[in-house]
Amino acid sequence: MQFYRITDKKYARDLEGTGAKLYGGRWNPVGHAVLYTSENPAISAWENLVYFDINKPKNLVLLTLVLPDEKVSIQTILEDDLEDNWKENTMRTYTQEIGKNWLDANENLILKVPSAVIPQSQNILINPLHIDSTFVQIIDIQPFDFDKRILDKINPI
Repeated sequence: MQFYRITDKKYARDLEGTGAKLYGGRWNPVGHAVLYTSENPAISAWENLVYFDINKPKNLVLLTLVLPDEKVSIQTILEDDLEDNWKENTMRTYTQEIGKNWLDANENLILKVPSAVIPQSQNILINPLHIDSTFVQIIDIQPFDFDKRILDKINPI
């Protein structure tokens, strides 16, 4: 299985979910580590446009990660499984509770969830405390920049 992550270069090798543990995320409360990745680079880019302050220069990199197929254990949550307004920020406690329950059960390395940005696509959450998390490997790190045309649309002069 292959998946992707865009992050600041200084955090590229951190597969422990440190940022998510410190600050929480849509699918995890503060204090619970999760590594957020996506099924393809495009979803990673969209997720970053939503969460990063792109006015500040960043040394972004695109990570390609792999996990041997025999180590893949997945719990999948479909959009139809969720309450209608799950994407709203006011619903973060709801989605965080789902993620916390998955982490606490520690049965599956991966939780596949719909992207709040493009729900037809999947984000892939990795539990860094799962026994098989050591099999997640970075196979490529490349510099990543957003196309200037996108940034110009978001931040018109």
